Amino acid sequence: MWMRMLVNQVVRQAAEDKVKGFLMDTVQGQGNAADGGELTPEDLKCDVLLVFGSRSEAGGWVDQVEQVQSWPMDEAILYRGQSGGHRCLAVEAKGEATNCAFLSQLLPLAQPRLVVVAGFAVALSPDLGRRAILLATTMKAQGVSEPVQSEVRFGEMEDDSKAGVFGGVGLSRSDFPKPGAARVSLCHETEARFCDPDGFEVARVCAEAKLPWVVVRVLTERSDETPSLPLKSLLSQESVSAKVGAAVSALWNEPKSATELWKVHEDAVKASDRLAKFLSVFLAGLEQDGA
Repeated sequence: MWMRMLVNQVVRQAAEDKVKGFLMDTVQGQGNAADGGELTPEDLKCDVLLVFGSRSEAGGWVDQVEQVQSWPMDEAILYRGQSGGHRCLAVEAKGEATNCAFLSQLLPLAQPRLVVVAGFAVALSPDLGRRAILLATTMKAQGVSEPVQSEVRFGEMEDDSKAGVFGGVGLSRSDFPKPGAARVSLCHETEARFCDPDGFEVARVCAEAKLPWVVVRVLTERSDETPSLPLKSLLSQESVSAKVGAAVSALWNEPKSATELWKVHEDAVKASDRLAKFLSVFLAGLEQDGA
């Protein structure tokens, strides 16, 4: 018994040290972003507005944009830079969900031609693998009868399995369904191929502002996948201490190995990089004179 307690304590300390290391690196060194100085109305105007739900989701995009500027705020962090030949403004949400009230105030100031709601999601459809890219112009929500649809249309978009890019309906829920039969059943019931936290609400704000939008998600879990430490447990925490606490608590309740936690971080980085690379190609494909 004492030996087991000692082993658990060692695992817990190792995990805590490792989590603090990579989370502090992420918080203190966000890509190549530079202080944008005083924020002016002109800084807010853009061709494309990108809305990210967390720091981990936005990190890959921020890293690949040249001469990006940043403005930390209470509600979110704003980033500005060129991507795909377009003036882009990115919103990185703070907390567990995008602040839709803040977004509503920002949209008329930014005047984007297109809003891209970007980030992570879990698969509902069993034919989708991890890190597949999903594009949706129709979003549904738990407990809401009417979907929200964008003015943007991709026509009869065919799945590109080779490139790992797919089209389909998205579903937003406050709680993700359990892996396996529950996700597949929800896919059949709603015709949604993926599930995310707040894509529907962000899309609805854009629709109310009469702005075209598209939801772009990279999958972090297959429909049948049960990760040892759910990615959402890290992404939904705002402060470093809360993230460390959530991660260490998960390992303390079921101590396996500190490497499990590191794998979660690596998966998040890979997913964010995959999303960023796709966004770069996607934005470059938009017409220069209008989205």
